[in-house]
Amino acid sequence: MSQCNRVNRIHMERFLKPWLQIKWIFKLSRLSRLNTFHIAASRAFYDQVIEDRRQLLKEEKEKHSNQPVAGDGVNNSFYQDNNNVDSSRKRPALLDTLLKASEENPNFTDVQIRDEVSLFMTAGYETTAFTLAMFFYLMAKHPGHQQLVVDELAEVFGDSDRPCTSNDFAQLKYLDCCIKETMRLYPGVPLMLRTILEDIQAGRHTIFNPLYFVCF
Repeated sequence: MSQCNRVNRIHMERFLKPWLQIKWIFKLSRLSRLNTFHIAASRAFYDQVIEDRRQLLKEEKEKHSNQPVAGDGVNNSFYQDNNNVDSSRKRPALLDTLLKASEENPNFTDVQIRDEVSLFMTAGYETTAFTLAMFFYLMAKHPGHQQLVVDELAEVFGDSDRPCTSNDFAQLKYLDCCIKETMRLYPGVPLMLRTILEDIQAGRHTIFNPLYFVCF
């Protein structure tokens, strides 16, 4: 994750310095060389993780080769059996699901798998951590709402320490509202970058191609 963090910092620095947004200037800068190095290192790491996991799944799948084959011709027993490499997991991990999809669809390449994994790795942990931090901050700032959440949790779970189920989520309506309000006030990704591929008529104004713009 340190490589991803460094790439994120480089992109943020480039975003804050308009002259670095000009491609030829950026390519001449030290940041461009660092960006290329860290991206290559990140990709090498993802490729190694994918290959190691594929090999582990292959070895485990061979142990289950004597299981009956499903009607679609694919042996799903390994992905459904609780005795596989992740016996405590009721659902297969994201990478396992992607690797299974690549077996069924040869057009689903390792590059696409790497892109999906890198997306979840880079966008899935900081945003979640930030949202949780802001949620707890707002709960501490508004003790009245905090008490309503606590009362709702006590009503659903009582004195039990059992794990939360999907049925419980449906009952935690006030908690759900508080989380959504947190995301509205403090969005983990407050902006989106878009590229205009063709001229767009927006009312009386025309947005010409090519153009990069930021949506807040």
